Amino acid sequence: MWAKSVANALAWSDDWNIVDHMSVNVWWTRNIIGQVTSHAEWGIMIDAVPKTGISYKSVDIPHSNAYSIDSILEVVLKKPKSSSGSMDIVAKGGYTTTSINWGASISYPPGITFTPSDKVFQRANTRNVNDPIK
Repeated sequence: MWAKSVANALAWSDDWNIVDHMSVNVWWTRNIIGQVTSHAEWGIMIDAVPKTGISYKSVDIPHSNAYSIDSILEVVLKKPKSSSGSMDIVAKGGYTTTSINWGASISYPPGITFTPSDKVFQRANTRNVNDPIK
């Protein structure tokens, strides 16, 4: 699979506060004699909604011979005192094979949509996270 650019996002419920966040994309290329080289790029924020979610994109990946891409999003959240101790989260990744102007819509209840949707391949994963600390 060859991606021109990638994006990742996380949305959550219950007004948890974002403490820290970052995104990095790592991809590998192989040259004509089989040597593998890794490349990395920090993500660029697309959108952020306080106490709701954050999304990042990469700029155009300059290597048409990239054969593997890891897109990493790290978000540190803090539970508000009023929280019941659990929250719903949605994580989403997307990629495109053409140059686009990325957009992201973060909604509540937790949801994420990358745009333009007709040019972005996207998948989401939803979970309920229980916090054992009361």
